[in-house]
Amino acid sequence: MNISAFPPNPEPRPGSQPGSQPGSQSGSRPAPRRNGVGRLRRGGIALAVVPLLALTACSGSDGGGSDSEGDGPVELVFRQQDPANESTGVKEMVKLWNKNHPDIQVTLQKASWEDARAQFTREAQAQEGPDVLQVGFVWTSSLAEAGLLAPLDEYVKKNPPGQGIDDFIGTDLATVDDSLYALPWTVDTGTIVYRPDVFKEAGVKMDTTDWASFQKSVAQVSKQSQGDVSGYCFNAANAWFQWNAYIWSNGDTFVKMEDGKPVPGMTKQELAESIKYFNGFFDSGATPKSNAAVLEYGSPVLLGGLQRGDCAASFLPIAPYRSLLSENPDLKMRSAPMPAGEAGMASFLGGRALAVSAASEHPEAAYKFAKWMTNKKLFQELGYPWWPAQDSKIEAMKFSPAEQGYKEVLPNARTFAEYVKTGIPVDGVSENLNQELSGVFSDRATPEQAAENILRILEEAIADV
Repeated sequence: MNISAFPPNPEPRPGSQPGSQPGSQSGSRPAPRRNGVGRLRRGGIALAVVPLLALTACSGSDGGGSDSEGDGPVELVFRQQDPANESTGVKEMVKLWNKNHPDIQVTLQKASWEDARAQFTREAQAQEGPDVLQVGFVWTSSLAEAGLLAPLDEYVKKNPPGQGIDDFIGTDLATVDDSLYALPWTVDTGTIVYRPDVFKEAGVKMDTTDWASFQKSVAQVSKQSQGDVSGYCFNAANAWFQWNAYIWSNGDTFVKMEDGKPVPGMTKQELAESIKYFNGFFDSGATPKSNAAVLEYGSPVLLGGLQRGDCAASFLPIAPYRSLLSENPDLKMRSAPMPAGEAGMASFLGGRALAVSAASEHPEAAYKFAKWMTNKKLFQELGYPWWPAQDSKIEAMKFSPAEQGYKEVLPNARTFAEYVKTGIPVDGVSENLNQELSGVFSDRATPEQAAENILRILEEAIADV
């Protein structure tokens, strides 16, 4: 299954946070290319796991990228942010690397998504930090422009990853000034997941034909259960991803290019209407007010609710959904395609990439390790729950009956490339917009007030470009 560029995020991360793309072959690197997945449409051997601050200096001392100093192995640090239940297989891959590469030893360092980028920025500016780091798709351009990442063109040309860089998804967001600064690692999207048995008990049919039908069906579940079941539970403090799915499906976008300049993509009225839609889940009783404070997709409020059956449906990226199913093999869950809007179905195409710090004294060895981590063994044998950011591997995937909704959504998913290319700080803007939306959910503002504030936030972000 190939997913193609859908012109337009983690980026708040989708899975506990949300997320991109490289390319030429005329001398140095593959040329920049599509946003999405291929042709379909879409708008020591001993492994050390250490705290974030325990390892700070980039390893080695020769600066030339050689694999060995001659007096001992090259020591690299790989920093990764996903929680344990969303990073199955990563430790095993690092152990296998260390076993098979005695001249290059990698230490796995765990961090949190919340402050990972700021922490790396401070370290890299001081010529410290990890050699290889996991980045969100939309981080790459700003980190590269700040001179904090090493260009990978030379290494990709000499030692191509997988079936070649053109097979990788998300290379455009990993490319700055025609140079590749990160190797796309994983992709994901989100869709509606639900408990068919809970809907059946309530006498309600799950309906994602369109947004209105979906909201009506989940509200009916809450009504029929007299409040014992919440029809729709979602991380309302970080609704950025499904909010974009809604506006994209209706032909809108927060920011767009017009006559070569970025401008707000929606009017105050259009913004207010989109806010009213999501606030409707609270007004109808489908979503409990407590959800207004839920930030993470992996929150026990969401996953525990689905497990127990006191939440009938939610919106989840693939990794937390797969984790829920693997930890509860008898749980009856299904996924549905996203509701359609006036312009059809849409969702986000997020992802992670592996970048090499410009402060690393062994960039070639670091690249070799990053390439290793894109191996199919991680995804097919070790149970890593994210999808590989490679067209060929996506095409070979088999979707379980519980994952059919994701299969339908994937060709219609789109990256946040459109926003990134306007020059606005996507992470900062998304965080501010989430806060405005949460203010409405918590009855601190009206949709109209929030829409006015959002327009101001967008205009200020554009003015700073």
